[in-house]
Amino acid sequence: MKVKNQIILLIVLLGLTSIRCGTKTMNQNEGMYIDPTLTRWVFTEELSEVEREVHDYYLKKIDQWWTEFQKHESDILASMNHGGSLDLGKFMKDNLQGIYPKLFWEFGPALHGEGHRLVITPETNKFLRPFVNEIINRAPQIIGWEFYAYRQSERFDDAEATVKGRTGGTIKDLEVQLIANEFNAIDVIFIRKNCLTNDDFNRSFNDAFVGLEAILGEEVLDKWVGYIDVVNQPVDAIRVLNIKDLKASFESEIKEVQAKLPSSYYYDISNESSWTGYELNPKEQQNYLSCEDLYMARTMNTSIWRNAHSNELFYSERHSKNGETFCFLKIDGDSLMNEKSLTDKANLENALDSVLIDQGLGSVVGGGVGLKYIYIDLALTDLVSGVNVVKKVASQYAVTNNAWILFFDSELESEWVGIRGDSPRPPMEDFTLRE
Repeated sequence: MKVKNQIILLIVLLGLTSIRCGTKTMNQNEGMYIDPTLTRWVFTEELSEVEREVHDYYLKKIDQWWTEFQKHESDILASMNHGGSLDLGKFMKDNLQGIYPKLFWEFGPALHGEGHRLVITPETNKFLRPFVNEIINRAPQIIGWEFYAYRQSERFDDAEATVKGRTGGTIKDLEVQLIANEFNAIDVIFIRKNCLTNDDFNRSFNDAFVGLEAILGEEVLDKWVGYIDVVNQPVDAIRVLNIKDLKASFESEIKEVQAKLPSSYYYDISNESSWTGYELNPKEQQNYLSCEDLYMARTMNTSIWRNAHSNELFYSERHSKNGETFCFLKIDGDSLMNEKSLTDKANLENALDSVLIDQGLGSVVGGGVGLKYIYIDLALTDLVSGVNVVKKVASQYAVTNNAWILFFDSELESEWVGIRGDSPRPPMEDFTLRE
């Protein structure tokens, strides 16, 4: 049973060591909710009037949620201890998920002292990460409470208890194999030798996934785990691990991946790298999301390019040990010097490369030409300063408002920066339709 990390098992259960809940789809009142991705939560300096209205609408709802949380704190604690009259599930649905239904939650013990923790997470909806970060950032300081945007790592015994409470199963008998893949993520192969039927594999996968998230924590799971598989025999000659060694071994695998990354910034090695070209066959359509219209591209790093243009999750930290963020400039083909010219694209690339490198803010690492848009891929060492430089340089090349900086990272895919203050929202998918 082979599953991509994106396809995360959603279980709504009361656990022994924590209380958690979520909803996979919007409730019957979903039409009443404004999509929070209609505004930006990271790059908020130049919000349009509509974006500002959506932004202010949600800030009000977030603050109302925290007010209700503080008002009912004693009732929440009583409910967590199986006492009191508060229906905790209903309270969270009405108040937290009243902000937006695609939010998930978990209560548990504090990790850094006496008290309790509350995790608020978007689960599979990575594009909501900036929104959830805003919710956590606006949390009040409450004695005895810790607030997190990711489910946290647990000790093995606690992870075993979590699995028992949520699935009724165990992870004690599981063995594990770890395999770094082409996108610098780590595939996790679980071995349970008595698996024979589909039901056996399904139950084992439930046990394994819950245990994996509990042992590694949700952030490591999201950013570093590739495929998750359950088999009844080891794969090839790869080292077989005891499940209790999973966390330490996984951390070692991450270090091995990072050790193979360039030690220098990409701008220091761009001139020394061998560049690879790609030819693609996009379908013609009225407009194109992301880079859908690319028919010719080149890159200095095939792993970054293939990951960015695949259906797999992308995280910049898997491709840079120096904190670089990978993004791209998307320009309407008629906007660049009012010509669809490869020469003008090259001139802009050279100008961006020169200024970014001179200021130590990054470099061009790839790009391409599409049926409608022109693309320039960038590695930025300082996201805010780098974005500002890219805006300034691009605007000097007579780029009109149909030009944007967009991001490869899965948690930033709903964010964008217009090259000009009047740049409209770029062509983007309707995130409310994504499951």
